[in-house]
Amino acid sequence: MLSCSRLILCAAVLFGSSCLLAGEIILTVANVRSSDGYLLAALHDCEETFPNEGDALMYAKVKAVAGKTRLRFSVEAPGSYAVSLFHDENDNGVLDTNLIGIPVEGYGFTNNARGTFGPPDFWDAIVRVDGGVIAQSIQLTY
Repeated sequence: MLSCSRLILCAAVLFGSSCLLAGEIILTVANVRSSDGYLLAALHDCEETFPNEGDALMYAKVKAVAGKTRLRFSVEAPGSYAVSLFHDENDNGVLDTNLIGIPVEGYGFTNNARGTFGPPDFWDAIVRVDGGVIAQSIQLTY
């Protein structure tokens, strides 16, 4: 006879594992300069889409809190993920830049990855999710 937990596991395997999560990514975003607007974050699972917001696997939008703001992603499949985010202070939905393309709103990436003359490489920003909770702190750059 199967135990209750084994029955639930068997049912999840037979009927799809969408109810099971591989883990969570919890981000504490530091250096948020004001409570204006929102933090917009995009979760990516492949190099080809990172950091383009329109091609992300999942999105999060949370009200900005001056100092530190927290957000989370629940991940269904184990794998390598990277998060790009920015502080949309004027709530227009885009990362505003100056005339030469330098961001004028705060931005950041998992692992506090930095690029040279542009965004970082996907592989510098990845976090491995294979169960449990991954907690990271991201420092916004303005």
